[in-house]
Amino acid sequence: MSTAAEKNMKSTLLTLFLVLSVCIANGQSGGERCFKNNTAPPANSYHYWPPDTEVHIYFDRTVFTPEERKMLLEAVGAWSEVAGKYGTGVKFTYAGEADGIISCANCVIVTRRDVYKNTGSYYAYFYPLKLDSNRLLISARVDLDFATKNGAALQAMMAHELGHTMGLADCYTCKKKETIMNAFPGINRNNGLLAPSQCDIEVVKEIYESRRAALSVSEQTLSPKPCQVGKEAPNVGFWMWAPGSTVKVYVLSGDFDSSEVASLLKPVQSWNAVVGTTGSRVRFDYAGSTAAPVYCENCLTIMRGPVFDKVKRHATELRAYSARNDQILTWAHIVVDPQLTNPKAITYAVAHELGHTFGLLDCYGCKSRSTVMSQFKFLNQEKDLEGPGSCDIAQVSAAYKEVVLRVRPAPVRTEIADEGEEPEDDDTPIIVRKP
Repeated sequence: MSTAAEKNMKSTLLTLFLVLSVCIANGQSGGERCFKNNTAPPANSYHYWPPDTEVHIYFDRTVFTPEERKMLLEAVGAWSEVAGKYGTGVKFTYAGEADGIISCANCVIVTRRDVYKNTGSYYAYFYPLKLDSNRLLISARVDLDFATKNGAALQAMMAHELGHTMGLADCYTCKKKETIMNAFPGINRNNGLLAPSQCDIEVVKEIYESRRAALSVSEQTLSPKPCQVGKEAPNVGFWMWAPGSTVKVYVLSGDFDSSEVASLLKPVQSWNAVVGTTGSRVRFDYAGSTAAPVYCENCLTIMRGPVFDKVKRHATELRAYSARNDQILTWAHIVVDPQLTNPKAITYAVAHELGHTFGLLDCYGCKSRSTVMSQFKFLNQEKDLEGPGSCDIAQVSAAYKEVVLRVRPAPVRTEIADEGEEPEDDDTPIIVRKP
C-alpha cells in the first residue's frame, strides 16, 4: 500500500488503508482462516476507490441529527483504525454538510431515501455516481432509509456501504458476525458488527495489492520499448471478445479451493486494469461460482479437467465457440489440469489463456518476461507475470484496431507434436462446437 498510510494522521482526517483479493485463505489471529462466501465477502472487480485517493465525505444537510452524524462518522473512523497496517492509500476526510446531491470528485454524499420502499429488500444502498476510464470510483452516494433511527444500525449500515466503496460485495452466505458485509435482519438492527472484520480487511488488502500490481504493469506502456514479434511480442489473429464487451467470469464449484480462486482472479484483475490502454473496452466481471459450465453470450467459465499429456504437452486449454463462425467469441472455457497446483503457475497460465481471448497467439520463442504468451519450461514453474506485459498490451491494441476494419474467420485447431521426454506446457487453444 501507499507510504502515505505510514504518516501520522491528523485529527481532521479519517485515514483508511485496506485491500482486495478475489477469494482468500489468509491467516487471521488465533489461527482462524478467511474463506470467501463463508467467513469473508467476495470482491467486486471494480467500483472502488483508486489507490492513494483522498475521499471527501459530505452529509445531506437536512436529513441527519447531530447524534446521527456522530454515529456515521464512527463508521468511517472504524475503517480508519487499520490505517498504516495495510496501506490502500485511501483517506477519508469529513468535508461537512451539503445541500442535497452535489457534483464533486473523490467524494461520497450520504443522504436518506425511501430505500426499502423502492427496493423491497435493502435498508441502505451504495450508488457509484461517476467512474473513471478503468471503472474505478470518482464519486458515489450512500442512501440510508428514512426509517433507520437506531444508532448502532446506522453505524453498521454506513460501515457496510463504505465496504462497497473499498471493493467488497455483499455476502449472503457468510457466517454471522464474520463480516460487515452480511445482510441486516431489520431496518433498525445491525448485523452483529459495527466495523470491518479481519477477513474484510484481508479481502480489501488483496484488492489493492492486485490493483497496484496491475498499475505497475500498465505504467510500462508510458515509455514503451519497440516490441519485435517473435522475440518480445506475440503475433495476433486469434479469438477475441467483441470490442466493448462485459464478460462474466464463473468458476466451477468444487474445482478450486479459495486460495486457488484467488490465483485465478489475479490475472482477471490485471487484464481489467489495462483496458483503457489496450483500446479493447473489454472488461471481466467476476460472477461467482457455478454448478456447471456456462454457455451464455460473453461468458467465461474456469474449471479443472484433464489437459496435460505427453502429446498435447499443455496444462491449460481454451475452449471457445463463435456463434458467427468467426474470431469473435460467444463463450469460452478455460480448463486447468489438476496437476497444475502452484499458485503462481496457475495465475500465469490463466493470464496466458485470457491473452488468447484478446487475439494473442503463443510466443514460445519470446523472452520469458516480455510477454505472458511465452511457455512454461516445466509443469508448475513459477513465473512472476500476473498479467499482460507492455508488448502484450501493444499487440492487443493493434488487434482491436484491426478487428474494427476486418473480422477474421474462426481460428483453426493446431496439434502440437511430442518433442521429447521433458514436458512443456503448450497452452494451444482449441475450437469446441456449441453443445
